[in-house]
Amino acid sequence: PDSQFVFHSEVSLACYFVHAFPSLILAPKVVVKGAKMTRFAMLPLLLLAACATPREQCISRATQDIRVLDRLIAQSQGTIERGYGYGTERFTSWQWGICGRNRNGSFRYCFEPEAHYRKVPVAVDLTQEQSRLQSMVFKRNQLAKELGPNLAACNATYPAQ
Repeated sequence: PDSQFVFHSEVSLACYFVHAFPSLILAPKVVVKGAKMTRFAMLPLLLLAACATPREQCISRATQDIRVLDRLIAQSQGTIERGYGYGTERFTSWQWGICGRNRNGSFRYCFEPEAHYRKVPVAVDLTQEQSRLQSMVFKRNQLAKELGPNLAACNATYPAQ
C-alpha cells in the first residue's frame, strides 16, 4: 500500500501503525473483573507525540531552551504581579485497594495511602524575583540570537517537502 510516511526509524514505524490502525490503539477496551484498566490510557498519546518528523524534532530540540525560559519568565512575571508565589504541598488520602488474595483466591481489600499535591501560596522576596527575571530575560535574548543558525541547520539538514 502507498504510504505517506518515510520510515526514518522504529519511531516512524510505530507512528505508521498508530495512523493505520487507530481503533486498536486509541480506543482500547480492556476489562479486568468488571473494572476498566486505565493504567495504559496515556500510551496512545505518547505514541502520537513521538510522530514528529525528523525536521520537527530538530526544530523542537533547537527551541527547547527558549520554550522553557518563556514558561519560567511568565511564571516569574505572574509572581511579581501577584506579590506572592506558589509552592507545592503534599497530602495523603486513603483509598480502598486490592492488597492481595485470600487463601481461597478471592481478593483481599484494605485502605492504602495515596499521595496528592496541591498548590499553596508562599511568600517570596520580590527583589530577588525581579533579579531572577532580569537574568532569565537576558539569557533568553542570548539564546534567541543563536536560534537563527540552529534553525538554518535544521532546514538545511531536513528540507521542507
